[in-house]
Amino acid sequence: MTQADLFKPLPAGIAPDLVAEFVARADDIRARGFTHYSARTIGEYIRFHRHVEKQGDFKVNNDVFPTLARYYMSLRGCPKFFETRSRHYSEAA
Repeated sequence: MTQADLFKPLPAGIAPDLVAEFVARADDIRARGFTHYSARTIGEYIRFHRHVEKQGDFKVNNDVFPTLARYYMSLRGCPKFFETRSRHYSEAA
């Protein structure tokens, strides 16, 4: 993440290092020319590599992927990069 990104509030309840890694991975994918991608795939990639490389019990709740996708699209100004569904009432609060 860049210095300017630090001024955008992070999603509540999601570890800052997870947000930063998600943003870095999504930036890399966009830099390779992709115009549409799966937030869940990026999340699973992070989950796998953290578990295998760090030999830890890293847990990522599947519910964070839509939030990370929306955060990223807002942060980078790319509203169609991830496909999102309408928010559930509990998510929108």
